[in-house]
Amino acid sequence: MINFENDLLKVSVNPLGAELSSVIGKASGTEYMWQGDPTVWSGHAPVLFPICGRLAKDTYFLDGEQYILPKHGFARRKEFVPVEVRENGAKFVLTADEKTKISYPFDFELNVDFSLCENVLETAYTVINRGDKTMYFSLGAHPAFNVDLGGCVILPSVGTIKTLTVNDEGLINGEKVYAENSDRVELTEKVFENDALIFRSPSYTFADVASPDGKKKVRVHFGKVPYLLLWAKPPYVCIEPWHGVPDGAGEPHELSEKEAIIALDGGEKFIFETKYEFFVL
Repeated sequence: MINFENDLLKVSVNPLGAELSSVIGKASGTEYMWQGDPTVWSGHAPVLFPICGRLAKDTYFLDGEQYILPKHGFARRKEFVPVEVRENGAKFVLTADEKTKISYPFDFELNVDFSLCENVLETAYTVINRGDKTMYFSLGAHPAFNVDLGGCVILPSVGTIKTLTVNDEGLINGEKVYAENSDRVELTEKVFENDALIFRSPSYTFADVASPDGKKKVRVHFGKVPYLLLWAKPPYVCIEPWHGVPDGAGEPHELSEKEAIIALDGGEKFIFETKYEFFVL
């Protein structure tokens, strides 16, 4: 585990998956991150790469050749190298190897760089195409924050909340209205019984996690993303900004034709940044 801190917060990141595992308010001892109870869900904040969600039949084609890639990709199961550890941050890197090329035949580099500034933890995800052919990928964050039943996720504006729907395989099969004239998702035992809520092209760039007493605990800043997901098994909720989306129900297809896929030419890079602003310290 790699640890760093400032006067307000202490942070721990696991090199396995470059996964944010703990953020503790030093004055109160408050743990903000879900601690990965394996009887509920063992994750903390996995990095999703080179896909987000599930492919149809866990399969895609590249120039007609078939590849198998499991849900959320492989980065969350790979050991990253901590290339830089600072007093208030750390940087981790994952590069392609013989094993990754079996399921994803690209020469990629994925950097995850954490930095603390007062009560904000900034994370920069940088994907670099180290090869000479166009590389296709998705990238997403999946942080889980501690919050009890009765808490909520508050959105910046009131309106109609629509969610994409998924089938039993986790593939997109439609869209429905979740709520009218609302700015929040209440955390109940049943709200996520049909899997995550998936918001397409959200107009806002942040969302808040609030405790049952209404006090804001964390503001998640994610900028402009094509998809935002909410998923929970209280006592935690995940706020997941994705540059990607699960496949639609149906047959596998060419990776280059996947919805929201990112294409990088050789030598190019893609940067995605999040900020977690902690209120109760």
